[in-house]
This record gives sequence, structure tokens and C-alpha cells, in this order.
Amino acid sequence: MNALNENHVPDEDFPIDMSSDNPPRTNRREQLLYWLKLASVPVLGAAAIAIHKNKEEVKGKITELLMRDASIQRSIVSLLAQPEFSGEEFRSQILGDAELQTFFVDTDELVFRIPAAAEEERSKFLKDPSAIRNRKLHKNSLFFRPHAARDERKNQDNVAFGTDLKNFHVDADRKLSFPYTHATFDVTPRELALSTHNIGIYGGKLYAYTGERSGGRPIMIVNHGAYVARPHHSSLQRFSNVLTRDVPQNREKKIQRFTDLVTTEIVYDHDEADAGVETMKRAPEILMSRKADCSNKAILLASLLEQSGEDYLLVYMHRHIAVAVEQGAFPSEHGYSFTYEKKHWVLIETTTREFEIGKTRLEDSFKMGDMKYLQRPKEVNRIVDTRTGRELLFKE
Repeated sequence: MNALNENHVPDEDFPIDMSSDNPPRTNRREQLLYWLKLASVPVLGAAAIAIHKNKEEVKGKITELLMRDASIQRSIVSLLAQPEFSGEEFRSQILGDAELQTFFVDTDELVFRIPAAAEEERSKFLKDPSAIRNRKLHKNSLFFRPHAARDERKNQDNVAFGTDLKNFHVDADRKLSFPYTHATFDVTPRELALSTHNIGIYGGKLYAYTGERSGGRPIMIVNHGAYVARPHHSSLQRFSNVLTRDVPQNREKKIQRFTDLVTTEIVYDHDEADAGVETMKRAPEILMSRKADCSNKAILLASLLEQSGEDYLLVYMHRHIAVAVEQGAFPSEHGYSFTYEKKHWVLIETTTREFEIGKTRLEDSFKMGDMKYLQRPKEVNRIVDTRTGRELLFKE
């Protein structure tokens, strides 16, 4: 979900399949990129490209721009338009019983659907509830049509109406809450607007060459570290502090608490995993949607570890990715340990429910030799081949 402006431009063949058996594949969202760039619409799952020239100056200008109300409203609509990145709870907290049916990105027009009995709820998210109209689909319109409509609403007496994006409104500083067992993830629309424009993540180039080829084409992997949150990320830091407040001085218990959240409270998303293309989310999007495949579970765990100052590695395997932390006082009963940079590391499998670090043995066949590449996200654009020790080259 990245802003498509002059400083955040996705590669032409995004997204890419992680499998070494298949060439890169694209999805329908590619067809919208040109218009979205002109409209500065945040597109979830687009490339996380770092700003390389006058980085801090440009970043400051983007941050200043995003403090404006219009940009925040646009970011929230983009999240509503792509519910796989925001989830049903987010929609409900913003729109009540209403749903965003269509977002016409070339004309900034919105079409909502709401139960006839709840029409008064329009005032919750429209500046002028009377400034609505019927909307006809014009030929060649470019639009997002959220595909997560709830089945139980299909038989209700719904009313559809159109309005302009400039008539949409949400309080930029209201608290949106997503409760978990040990803490509630609270985030504001203002913070989400910054997130959708890559403020607060490491960023970097999107693709790295593996040095291997398939069908005559070079095999690339997606740079997962680019999506990991930096330390002191406002909403994640708050969440992390509350999540571990009862184990503040125990490193191993703190890391296990992070792992428990990711493995037991974030649902493994088989649709996302089997889609044939990489769906990359940032940590707030994962916590709001409550679902992820191995890629996004690893990104969430890494982002939480960043908030505690913990050293860790992303561990790339064939069609899979995991996380490793320093062994420390963790046991080594499961045998998933290795040495790197003269340190002992222990593997965390984020897709195994109730995974106990150093103890849980995986049912599927797994060997430490399956590890192919290692990455420490704060070392931007650096992924190391475990077999040769060389650094991968990135696509320019």
C-alpha cells in the first residue's frame, strides 16, 4: 500500500512470485498504476522503494504533505478500497453499517452501500450527508471494487449512493482499536496515512537477484526487509510496550510473547499464500486485518522485535521465510540453531501455532540446510547468500 508518486514508483513487473519455479507474475492492479500515480492513491502491496536522493529532505516534505486533511482522507479510502489490507473491523469503525462499494480513482468518486434502516449513519463519514447522487459506471472507468462484502448483508435492503472523495471525512486523530489477548493495537488515521506512504519502514529496493535462472530468466526474491518497521514506530511502539509490560526485564519471555501473538492470534491466510503473487503488508495492516502468510507474519514479528531493540535475522528459504534471534537463554531442544557472524541463532517458525522457541519440532521435514539467504533489515539492501557468503545484487 504505497503512495505512487514521484518518490515511490513500483517496478514495472511488480508483484513477483517468490517461487524459484515460476517467472514473475502480475495482477490486475498493474493496469491501474499509471492513473493511480497521477492521483497519488496509496496502493496496498505496491513496491516499498526507498528515497535515495536527498532522502531526509524529501521524506520531510512527504510527512508535511501527509499532515494535510485531504491526504489523510485519501489514505483511509485506499484502505477501505482494499480490505485485504485493513479488515472488517477497520471498515466497521470508519463506516459503521455502510460499505465502500466502488472507488473510481480517475474521477475521485465513491459509491457506498448502506442498509436503508441505517441511512442516518452517512453523517459519520460524510462532511455533507445530503451531497449524494446516483452513480452510473462509465465505460473505461478505473476503479477499485472491494471484494470482501459480508455475505450476511447481501439479503438486506441496501441503498447505494455516490459522492466525491472531498466529501468523505474521518477525524484524523480518532483512535481505532484492535484488541488482542495481552494488548490492544491503537492507531489513528493520521498514523495510517504516514504508514501507507512508507514513513516508518526501512524501505529499499524491491527485488534481489539470486544468481540463479529458470526458463532463461533470472530468479529474484522480494526484499521483505523493506517492509519492516523501524524502531520507535509510534503505534507499534505503544503496542509493543503494553504487550510486554508484565515481562519487561526478561528478554526470552518478551520475544516469546511477540511470537505467541504472531503464531496464535494472526490467522494464516491460505488465499494470500496461494495467490501466485506476493502480497506484502506493513505491520499495522497485518494487525488490522488479523491475517497473513509466512511473509507477512515474518514482517510483523520483525517489526515488533525492532521496537524492543532486539537483534534478529530474516531467514529466506525456498517459497518460505522465517525469523531467527540470538540463542541467549533459549533452549536448543528442537535443533533449529545455527551460527552466523560468530553468533548463535535460533529459528522461529511463525506459521506454526503456539511455536515455543527452542522447543517445538516441526511436523514437516525441515533441515537447517534449507536456509538460502539471511537479512538484517536495518542493513538496507543487504541480503547474504548462506552458501557463498556473497551479497545479492538488487534490481535497479
